[in-house]
Amino acid sequence: MQMTKHFHLSEFTRSGMAATLGIDQSNPPPAVVERLAAVAQALERFRALAGVPLRVHSGWRCQQLNRLVGGVPASDHLLGWAADVSAMGLPLEAFVERLRAASHRQLGAFDQLIVESSRGVLHASFNPRFRGEWLRQDGGPKSPVSRYVASQST
Repeated sequence: MQMTKHFHLSEFTRSGMAATLGIDQSNPPPAVVERLAAVAQALERFRALAGVPLRVHSGWRCQQLNRLVGGVPASDHLLGWAADVSAMGLPLEAFVERLRAASHRQLGAFDQLIVESSRGVLHASFNPRFRGEWLRQDGGPKSPVSRYVASQST
């Protein structure tokens, strides 16, 4: 199912770990599909600001998969509000700085953008809490999360 010009539902549901373990992620609940469509729309703005295609590393996760990948129990991935993305051909910090340089109107509303330097991805949550938080997590899953400061580039 094509969700936007550049994003297909399968990008938000595929998982190598799920495939290896026989977990079917191909048919998320309708409410999750609606949320993922909103995430895809938001990521279209990020793609335009980055100037390059984005790769979705992780989108929706069922409970079992979330537990196996070490996701937090209340992860926005479970509800379809989040995606972990990278910008093809751009270092993570360069991608992040392009987003941070954008106006609020260009960027759009978001809940949390977490720079996960150890994984090389930006966790982008569009949960309607819309806190607008810029954070970073330099370790792996469950490591401390802190306020994003650009000079901490890795």
